[in-house]
This record gives sequence, structure tokens and C-alpha cells, in this order.
Amino acid sequence: MVGRIAATEYQADPPRGIVRGEVHDENAWALGGVAGHAGVFATADALATLGQAILDGGTGAGPGARILEPASVAAMLANHNSSLPAPHGLGFELDRRDYMGSLGGAATAGHTGYTGTSLVIDPGSRSVVVLLTNRVHPSREWGSVNPARRAVANALAQALGSP
Repeated sequence: MVGRIAATEYQADPPRGIVRGEVHDENAWALGGVAGHAGVFATADALATLGQAILDGGTGAGPGARILEPASVAAMLANHNSSLPAPHGLGFELDRRDYMGSLGGAATAGHTGYTGTSLVIDPGSRSVVVLLTNRVHPSREWGSVNPARRAVANALAQALGSP
């Protein structure tokens, strides 16, 4: 199975060499590999399924399958930061055009990862964008991946007929 997993990065400190199939974040690694800040390990298909379930109010694949309660979905898509300039739902950023591009809007939810991954869920167009990248391979000396995230979201918005 490890052969199918892309390498994350080369780590000299701590001396781990090429990291593959394990969390690369040093703090999470020091905690045994499990820490809430270290992101999500999943396939594009699994993330797309999660995004579609959120669009469908929490139902999953198959008749009657429920992944999330409707109240949880509502909390994910509602701004709980209204007194601050950066809107956030439960576990998601809202309306972040810096990486959501033309799909960004008050109800558009997204989540990003340090390695350049992103998930954007747009209820307005009922679309999901999953981008799995690896900007830390072989090293962390790369710039922001936001232009690529934005380009993918803009391409979908254009394909859907949005400006």
C-alpha cells in the first residue's frame, strides 16, 4: 500500500528522510501522528463524497444513508465569526476568494491544508472542488499554492457559466 502513497517531503530534522504514508507535521508526528491541526488524510473521491454529502444536507451515498446531521451541516455553513473580518463555519472558512476564486460567496465553504490541498463546497452552484497537491515535496521552499487553487475554482465557475 505504501507504494501507492505519494511522498510528502524530505525531513532532515527530525531525521526521517523521505516521509511517505505518515503525517509530516513535526508536532503531530511528536504526538504519535494524530493531532487535530495536522489536516485530513483522504482520497479525492472521499473528499468529493464528503462535499456532496454536505451539499445534500448530510446524506451520503446510498438510499437513507446519513453521514452528518442537518444541524451539523448548517453549523458548517453558517458564519460563527460575524464580529470578525474572516467568516468561519464549523470546520470551514467561508467566502475566501483568495483560494475559492469565482466560486467564493457568503455560503461557499472551504478548507485548505499546508501541503496545498483544498476542498471548496459551493451550495449556490451545487459543486465541489477537490485539489490534492504537494507543495512540500521534496522541500518546503515553495511559494503559495493559492494561485493554483484559485485557477481550478475559476475554471469550474467558468464551466458552470459563472463570471
